[in-house]
Amino acid sequence: AAPSKDPHCIYDCMVSVTDRQQHAIGGISEVAVLRKQVEALRKENDYIKQERDAIKRKKDRLEEDCDSTDCEICMAPKKSTVLIPCRHFSLCGECAATLMRSPVDQQLCPRCRQPIRTTKHVFL
Repeated sequence: AAPSKDPHCIYDCMVSVTDRQQHAIGGISEVAVLRKQVEALRKENDYIKQERDAIKRKKDRLEEDCDSTDCEICMAPKKSTVLIPCRHFSLCGECAATLMRSPVDQQLCPRCRQPIRTTKHVFL
């Protein structure tokens, strides 16, 4: 049997093909948008992983600092003084007193080099 030459059938077929093409083009566009979104999410995930790793390193350093009782100047295992305003717990009482007797421009935290206003003795 020869294909139908009915104008309605030909029109319906053309409309059907056009609809399918538009649907396919729309699907391709949607895939492109989704790929861009996936790439953006991958980059965000990488950034979050880097931030997490940096926070973990800071946490590990803080835990080490808290666990250590060694004075950062004389290395004696008797850290007992908090430096104000930076709040570093890094010196024994003797080294803190010596540091506070030095000229004002030399009264700097050995860890962050911030000027020290005062010290607080801590009893552990």
